[in-house]
Amino acid sequence: MPERCGKFNNVPPLEAQTILQRNHVVVRGSGSRALVFGHGFGLDQTSWRHITPAFEPHSRVVMFDYVGSGQSDRSAYTEDRYATLDGYAQDVLDVLGALEIERCVFVGASISGMIGLMASLRAPQRFAQLIMIGSSSCYIDDPPSYRGGFSNQDIAGLLDMLDQNFVGWAANIASTAIKDPDIATELAHGICGIDPRVARAFAGASFYCDLRAQLPLCKHPVLVVQCQHDDIVPNAAAEYLAKHLPHSRYKLLRASGHCPQLTHPAELRRMISDFLDNQPER
Repeated sequence: MPERCGKFNNVPPLEAQTILQRNHVVVRGSGSRALVFGHGFGLDQTSWRHITPAFEPHSRVVMFDYVGSGQSDRSAYTEDRYATLDGYAQDVLDVLGALEIERCVFVGASISGMIGLMASLRAPQRFAQLIMIGSSSCYIDDPPSYRGGFSNQDIAGLLDMLDQNFVGWAANIASTAIKDPDIATELAHGICGIDPRVARAFAGASFYCDLRAQLPLCKHPVLVVQCQHDDIVPNAAAEYLAKHLPHSRYKLLRASGHCPQLTHPAELRRMISDFLDNQPER
């Protein structure tokens, strides 16, 4: 894939400021290693609040909101740019360019794992490692060889429900993804905070993505973290992801749910730390 953002180290100051405001970029900590955290659908950068403080003493920690989520500049949303995951991957590259980050570790939750993969294939020199948490390269079953967890009819039904009852759809998705009622409510509120038009486009782009063919092209070390019981991403899809990434390590977290950064942060922190500690600086 061609690199679209060619001026990584020469982004004009005004353009850089626009990018940082657009994606509500927050930078904390210090160190030679840059850790960039991408949130999942319906959440924002605050979903990393139990994870990032542990890394700030020794790393430059970067958090941001995808356009349409959190405190991003929602006026920057355009249907053309964000109709597919390409626009979100470009957001990641834009943020790296605005901050003049030459090389990073990208930590992506859920669909952000695939967004990070796409960005790393466009500009591989800007990434050292990838960490994918609850990520899937394809959500739709492709029998007999692939189980994504949903049929085409399932996805069509989910999107129809979104159109008919957005608040009810958000509550249903949240309770499916997270078993803790209080944390599920946080996710439901986050989804409802997105413009329904934007939420539908992002959900459609996520659920209909199929990046299986791109997995063998990834040359970076990847940590794939999967909860043992995840009703959004079945273990078979996570195992497929790890198997087809050439340099991956698969870790099964003995927990339920789709958002361990919120429900099981201590265990997730340990997995991330162990992976980083055993990866050479490149």
